[in-house]
Amino acid sequence: TGPPPGDLGTGHSLARVHAMHRAVTWWTTLGMAAFVHAAADCASRCPANKGFDPDTDCDRHQGTVVNFLYGDNGYMSSVFTGMADDFRQCTGLEVALSTSPFSTLTADVKADLEGGRIVDGYQVKLTDFQVFTEGLEDLTPLIRSQPRPGYMEWFDILFTVREKLLAFDQIVYALPQDADFEQMMVREDLLTAHGKTIPRTWDEWADLSEYFHGKDLNGDGTPDFGSCLPTRSWSRDYHFFSIVAPMVQVAEEGIFFDEHDMKPLFRSPAYRHALGLYKRIMLSSPFSEGDVSHDWFAMRAKFMQGECALYMDLPGLLKVVDLQGVARTNASGAAVWRPSYPDGTYWPPARIAPPGSAQVLDRANNSMVFCTAERCPNAVADELSGLLINKATYWATGGWGLVVSKYSPATNKDAIFHWFAWMNRPEQSTVTAVTPGYFDPWRKSHLSARDTMAANGWGWRQMEQYFSITLEATGMRSNAAMDLRMPGSSEYKAAWRSSQLLLLGKREKQCDPSASSTACDPLNFEDVPPEEVLTEDGLMDEMSRAWEAVTETHGGTLSQLRMYRRSLGLGELPNQILCQHFFTLANAEARGTCIPSCARGTAWDRTALQCAPCGPGFYAPTTGLFECVPCEPNSFSAGNGSVGCTSCAAGHYAAEPGQSECSACAAGKYQGETQRKPCSECSPGTFSAMEGATACT
Repeated sequence: TGPPPGDLGTGHSLARVHAMHRAVTWWTTLGMAAFVHAAADCASRCPANKGFDPDTDCDRHQGTVVNFLYGDNGYMSSVFTGMADDFRQCTGLEVALSTSPFSTLTADVKADLEGGRIVDGYQVKLTDFQVFTEGLEDLTPLIRSQPRPGYMEWFDILFTVREKLLAFDQIVYALPQDADFEQMMVREDLLTAHGKTIPRTWDEWADLSEYFHGKDLNGDGTPDFGSCLPTRSWSRDYHFFSIVAPMVQVAEEGIFFDEHDMKPLFRSPAYRHALGLYKRIMLSSPFSEGDVSHDWFAMRAKFMQGECALYMDLPGLLKVVDLQGVARTNASGAAVWRPSYPDGTYWPPARIAPPGSAQVLDRANNSMVFCTAERCPNAVADELSGLLINKATYWATGGWGLVVSKYSPATNKDAIFHWFAWMNRPEQSTVTAVTPGYFDPWRKSHLSARDTMAANGWGWRQMEQYFSITLEATGMRSNAAMDLRMPGSSEYKAAWRSSQLLLLGKREKQCDPSASSTACDPLNFEDVPPEEVLTEDGLMDEMSRAWEAVTETHGGTLSQLRMYRRSLGLGELPNQILCQHFFTLANAEARGTCIPSCARGTAWDRTALQCAPCGPGFYAPTTGLFECVPCEPNSFSAGNGSVGCTSCAAGHYAAEPGQSECSACAAGKYQGETQRKPCSECSPGTFSAMEGATACT
């Protein structure tokens, strides 16, 4: 779990990153000679319990300097600095560390790949790298062989992380550092005292949130909240899409757009119901108490003080709750209340998997239907109600990963990949994954590190809950709901963040640009006039229009649909679906891609995008025509939907093709047969006094 984009850090612009690179490269090059070790001490510098092989790794990268760009944060710096020092001690590799603000990290990576190409490797959000894959190295060959076969322990990485988050269009571009999906905590002491049960669906979560909202939950005599959930702009995405995911996805078909035609799913009854639940939950949270936008640290603090019955956030935030517990403290920090079992011992909150939904969207009919085993293959049976509950974990941001520049020199590619792979091995990654910090488990071996976790203060029940939830979200049957990973992702989300506040009667604060952030925080809220408040239906229409507009600015519907499907691993559109929704575009790309299934007498109407009857003067003798055929000269078709043309009668003609009727031969001419030939002049000594003559006399 990492800090949200734009919320933490004040690091370097890309220009300063390049300046830092030049300075660090110069310094490390000068100092390289001082870092030559005798081969005899390789065993001590390259301990096997850290994943080194003294025979092959010792001084392997001596003389090589690589440049690494990551998000500016104290925790990240401590991790990368320590890892770089340990790796240098063995291999001799010098890692020049440079930082960028989280708010511009993705843009700075993209800019370097497209321009400077100074940096060899980058830290990225696993939902961001898809927009610049053309500049990234395909890591598959390196994973197989570098620094030696099997080194990465690739299949120790959990399925969803390995197959979904690290790859795009079935090509692996990233190595994992983290695995982010929203998780929940509930106060079991409250549920038991009030005769309630763990929420299995989002409807039940909303019911509980409203039930506990306004009650004193920590013995201080003041009303508290149903749900604790961050309300900063970035976090509102996580909550809503976690709610909607199990209502719209049953088999990894995506939660944002229809996977066949790219229409936003906002105009569906699933989104309408999810918006209603989201509104209920937000209004039974600290959001209801004023205009302050709470970040994730503030919400965690409220939950840890016992002020909320329910809590949702990214998993790294929940680690601190697991390890430090829930307790109301006084000014000096001493606990004066804590949730307790009847025997007086501490009753920790339960970490639970995201709730699901008993009803899901039937996309063909745009209606909500109850789950069956066939309709919801990943559903779990609810023992209390007997219903099947569809589960779909929303992978909000996906977590952090590491990528390699395609433009890096071969020596640098091998060296920085070796460093990345070494950091990813269980010997290094287990501690950062299971102890307090921004990184969460993403290996099977992380989920068996019970001794390490116990040594860091984890209880056995807390471990089992953590492991169980992670395995449910990362297994082959997890029905993982991927975040947006395509061009325009930030614009789609920005449209949602501004519009959804209108459902709650708010907007982000309109600050004077000259005002200081302490005087006016633009991430806080203010009321909007009543006429600007949106209903669920109004928001659905607003969002559909906004998202369709974003789609058009990024290449149009078919282009974005292809990227969306690639991001989900769905592959190319089946030809039948392509032609059903994009007949004209597909044939414009390659004529003959789509053959219309039009009956005889009809052909494809390029304007109406459907089969239409041939008009007068035209016909369609066979099925599957792109256009109707004009009647030949001296033939006609008078009505619509003709499968053939009729020859002009004797005494009549049709000089041009495509005629709906025949004209009579003029006086002095004749046509003696019913056949396709023009009228003839009367021979000398004969005449035809009337029009339409069949002979001359």
